Amino acid sequence: MSAIKPDAPMKPNAGHFPEDVKRLYDNVLPEGQRVRDLIFPEVFGPQQYVGQYSDNTADQIVALGRRAGITSDSHVLDVGCGCCGPAVHLAKTFGCRITGVDLSESHLSRARTSIEKAGLSDKIRLVKGDIFEIGASIEPVDAVIGLGAWCHLSPRTFFPLCRQLLREGGRIAFMERIRLGKIDADLYRQLTTEWAAPSVETFASYYFALSAAGFRDIFIQDLTEPYKALQRRFIEVRLKLRDKIEEAAGPEYFRSDLELVRAETDATESGALGYGLFVAHT
Repeated sequence: MSAIKPDAPMKPNAGHFPEDVKRLYDNVLPEGQRVRDLIFPEVFGPQQYVGQYSDNTADQIVALGRRAGITSDSHVLDVGCGCCGPAVHLAKTFGCRITGVDLSESHLSRARTSIEKAGLSDKIRLVKGDIFEIGASIEPVDAVIGLGAWCHLSPRTFFPLCRQLLREGGRIAFMERIRLGKIDADLYRQLTTEWAAPSVETFASYYFALSAAGFRDIFIQDLTEPYKALQRRFIEVRLKLRDKIEEAAGPEYFRSDLELVRAETDATESGALGYGLFVAHT
């Protein structure tokens, strides 16, 4: 049985905010772009930094690719590809073909530069738009992946679309932040309303959403411990680079940014937040 290709845009539910997501990345966050360019290479180091703006090391990104069964013959759909650091790394590592989809023009502009610099224009194709609107124009793929971007999507509507876009035998694979316990109301608001995210999902809610969408052989790996270490490292680096961060974005940016990272770290240390890898077959 071949994968069903949608004939018309799939209508998302109330938990889908494409305009808010686009505004977040094109209007709100660009002021911190120079800060992220300072922080992330220092946090991950030369062996693990590949241009990612997610909480994933280069090794974790490759491990996801292997779990997803990516080979040189694969066509991979990266939903929420951002600046395409991970996509470039996967294309270099596996020789696969990638279609990257994102709402943000600022991210896609940087992605185009990265792809051209890496000499991968023949391997990576970029599409700007809402996956629910442009899904019908994408040919069936062997894998759909996400690296810290699917917090903006409701799995109850997004996973069925992924199932439609995958060839039979294809895989869905993603890494995302997870709610493990009760989260402080102010932090929850920052992680949802202020981050254009419908909710903070749990291991169980992702599992049941995958199952309900028709996925099988669901693999889940708890990555909370390395996530904790990474969060602590993000705090250390921010404090180390305080002068440079304040020069780039101002003292108020440094203060509010550090405050949020500390709140997330405290929530993880207390057992309220975690991180996971999910892989499933059609």
